[in-house]
Amino acid sequence: MKRIFGACLVLAVALLLFGVLAYAAEKPAAASKTMTGEVVDLGCYLGSGMKGAGHKECASTCITKGGPMGLLTAKGVLYVLTMNHDNADAFNQAKQYAGGQVKITGPATMRSGTRSLQVDAVAAM
Repeated sequence: MKRIFGACLVLAVALLLFGVLAYAAEKPAAASKTMTGEVVDLGCYLGSGMKGAGHKECASTCITKGGPMGLLTAKGVLYVLTMNHDNADAFNQAKQYAGGQVKITGPATMRSGTRSLQVDAVAAM
């Protein structure tokens, strides 16, 4: 009888600890922000610093072919643009603004030193 009680007690404590750890690991969703800047193709921008109107055609080609894109703010802060997995429409729409100025709304996060902005809404400026 003592063995059964001991085993049940250990199991109950383990379940309690796992529940607490799982709850602590949950992070609240990032707040939605609206940011403005230029849609850049990350390959050319990070590799060669290419941006602006003179690079618009190349940026459009690279992004259309699947290259990653980012938002470069007026202060020089770069965000990797990410897709909302529930609705990719705004992310796909952002591709048409390669090399152009836009306003993007969505949650901004930072992981491993990389800033990202999920594209929930996009509009030309």
